[in-house]
Amino acid sequence: MFKKIALVCFLFLALAVGSVSAAVISDFTVNDTATDFLYPTTWDNLVLDITVPNLKTDGTNDTLQAITFKNNGNARVSYEIAAVKVWADGGSAGWQGWGTDQLLGTATYDGNNSLWYLNNLAATVGTNGLRLFATIDTAVSINSRKTLQFYVPALVDNNDNGVFDLSDAGLYLASPHDGPTDGDLLSSNLQAVNTSTIDFLAPQIIINTPAAGVSLSSLPITISGETRDQGRGNITSVRLGIGTSEANLIWSTLSISSASYLAWQYGWTPLAEGIYYLKAEATDNSGNIGYSSITIVNYTKNVEPSTPPVEESMPILKDGTLIKGAAGSQIYVLSNGQKCWITSEAVFLGLGYHWDKIQTISETELNRYTAGADLIITYRHPAGTLIKYQTYPQVFLITADGQRRHILNETVFLGLGYHWDEIITIPDWESYPDGAEITS
Repeated sequence: MFKKIALVCFLFLALAVGSVSAAVISDFTVNDTATDFLYPTTWDNLVLDITVPNLKTDGTNDTLQAITFKNNGNARVSYEIAAVKVWADGGSAGWQGWGTDQLLGTATYDGNNSLWYLNNLAATVGTNGLRLFATIDTAVSINSRKTLQFYVPALVDNNDNGVFDLSDAGLYLASPHDGPTDGDLLSSNLQAVNTSTIDFLAPQIIINTPAAGVSLSSLPITISGETRDQGRGNITSVRLGIGTSEANLIWSTLSISSASYLAWQYGWTPLAEGIYYLKAEATDNSGNIGYSSITIVNYTKNVEPSTPPVEESMPILKDGTLIKGAAGSQIYVLSNGQKCWITSEAVFLGLGYHWDKIQTISETELNRYTAGADLIITYRHPAGTLIKYQTYPQVFLITADGQRRHILNETVFLGLGYHWDEIITIPDWESYPDGAEITS
């Protein structure tokens, strides 16, 4: 496919350029999906896993704008396939689904062309590409066994305008590298939708807050999450395990009604400072048990620090400032008025920091800051960090409780003493709960 060139007299040249620019099957990666059975009333069943390439030669990001899917099997819309969803990879590489990967949207079925489409997207395709997943939700009642083999069909641009329109097919980018032009991106595995009515699938459960890696101090701490059951069952209990290691969890059953299991919360007061491991468990009425991934947090008592008198020569540094002592090599970032050690070069660079932003201060000044939590992960930024997402212009401030608060406008931003070069750009999948907007 090619982006249409207005001068008709150069049409032959445009065709030649288009054939070079467009993406072919060999540019994409089609990853294996499980060869297994799918069951009624289940959701987020993986049916296609592809990596979209970035073929731009200038080293900049591309943008996914639209994508279409077809089924090479005989499973039918509404009868077996209730919905088709599209996700971008989040967290560690590979399909993890709800709570980790980023849902881009639910595709619309076009009966005239027998395909699903999702358009008006703005998903960033980085220099290493973008891994996408297609999943289906199955119907409640399935009377006969049917098959699934999903694929992205070969590019069809009927209007030859480089933009997805109804009756088009394929995958559309902001650049001229739409595709694939030479065939379909077909899953290698044939899957079957089974008619079984026996519920043997575990529920799914996630912890939404607190976010992994945050430092907590205000009590009580609210732990919240969501639970969904696969199959035809109902959630009958939710338990929460908390401990100083994954092998040393103490479990508590949540005393809430079954109607609250979909979105639950629990008030927790730690007995001592330290690192804590959180894990949630859900059980359905068939006895199937599902678990969340581990969430690791750090609790420190919220004690007003006894700050010595500030000498006239001691600068007042904002949260988010990078510092090091004159006699040492350790680098810290200020967060909640504390110095948090950045434990390695990989963490420093992974958090988007720059070496030329480090301020060297005297050892006396360094010692006036109490030690906060060490920074050991790159997908969670400390309190005091100014962030923006790759594909959105809004600027947020990360607060002490792990929330992101939108800064209303430029006037408020500058009035608070911030500078534009202090903003760190983060990937779109890095998620924080929203707090109140900062308006002054």
